[in-house]
Amino acid sequence: MNLKMTQGLCLTAILLWSGSLWAEPDPPTTPQPTLTDSLLVSDIIAAESSVDSLRAEIRKLDRDIQSMKQDYAEVGNIDLLLQALTDTGAMEPDAPEDTRSRRQRVDSLLRAITQRPGQLRFNGSSTFVAHQFMGGDIDGGAGAGSVDLYAHTSFGPSTLLFFAFEAGSGAGVDGLLPFDRVFNADAAPTRSSDGFDLLVMNEAWAEFTALDNAVILTAGKIDLTNYFDINQVANDETAQFLCGAFVNSAALIAPGPGPGLRARTVLLGRFSVQAGLASSDSTGGTRFTDVFAIGSVGLTIFPDTSKGGNVRVYLFCPPNVGGATGWGLSLDQQFVGPWTIFGRWGKNQEEVWQIGGSRQAWSAGLQWERTVNSHGLTLATAYGESREADGSYSTTFEAYSSWQLNTWTYISPHLQFIRNDSRMATTASAAGVRVQFNF
Repeated sequence: MNLKMTQGLCLTAILLWSGSLWAEPDPPTTPQPTLTDSLLVSDIIAAESSVDSLRAEIRKLDRDIQSMKQDYAEVGNIDLLLQALTDTGAMEPDAPEDTRSRRQRVDSLLRAITQRPGQLRFNGSSTFVAHQFMGGDIDGGAGAGSVDLYAHTSFGPSTLLFFAFEAGSGAGVDGLLPFDRVFNADAAPTRSSDGFDLLVMNEAWAEFTALDNAVILTAGKIDLTNYFDINQVANDETAQFLCGAFVNSAALIAPGPGPGLRARTVLLGRFSVQAGLASSDSTGGTRFTDVFAIGSVGLTIFPDTSKGGNVRVYLFCPPNVGGATGWGLSLDQQFVGPWTIFGRWGKNQEEVWQIGGSRQAWSAGLQWERTVNSHGLTLATAYGESREADGSYSTTFEAYSSWQLNTWTYISPHLQFIRNDSRMATTASAAGVRVQFNF
């Protein structure tokens, strides 16, 4: 082989080798599925089927929940709120601030009734109290009972109609004492002159709301103490303190339930202003005579917290006293966990205390409240003093414990002391027990 041929063969080999370097590589071959890959695909398909089935179950559950919500709005909500009469616990977050304990429970019912316009509903409670004197100049004991019945309906979301009936039997131990202050404020006999126990209509009113409940107007036969001198933990003799000095201020001279009018408005979600007019003739007349006037302003201390509390100041003017007035202050505030403090102060001008009531009075107390084993437990104590029209002083002390036996029944033992030196030389002390049934 000559040199030229040898050089040609080498050049050809080099060109072929360099061409193989720049050529695109062959695409990788796709491996055929193995048995393991087939099982994986089958598992994925089964999982997708399970997800679809679960999604269908979730949709079904959502439909059931929506149906339950509808049933709750139409029926269950009312049945649930009707149980509010059995609950003397803390105030609901959306409960009006101008309600006392019993009034609060009634207001919860009335708000529920607005969802069932035109339907008249009934509920109520029975309260029994027994007292026994302990030592002193008075011996023995006595009992008393009462029944409260409520009827209510609505005519749309802004109009309510409410009736309250009461029947009472027995004056309790207060019929044995010469005191103005009472041991059992729930004792209110409704016996006729013929000796028959009567069912008395204490309240019958219509309430109208406007501007998203910012303005409330109540008219009819009303009890002004349900709206003025109210207190969260010392205002209801059927569920809280029994002594009258702690239900309302001893300095407040208000007429019994009768024809009246009450208007209330709320400013900035914190301040409330209300005024009331009522006839001093509470014997069942239908016209205003000798008008009693009262007005108040209130402040919610912490409106955006869970700690309920209010300060209220009121001024009242009885008829036929030449424009003389009385005034009062009421405070209640939850401050640490289950603890709530409360207090009252009231004072009257001379023309006012000369027609009844006290010259001035104050009271203060403390309440502890918890739920134990799904049952409410309350411990509370209070002390008060008042200077009477004759210049003497009355002092009142009470301590009680309330235990919820079941949904409908509460029982509470009470220890009470009342003293007035001008009426009795020694302190009258009594132990009592109250049982309340709600229905």
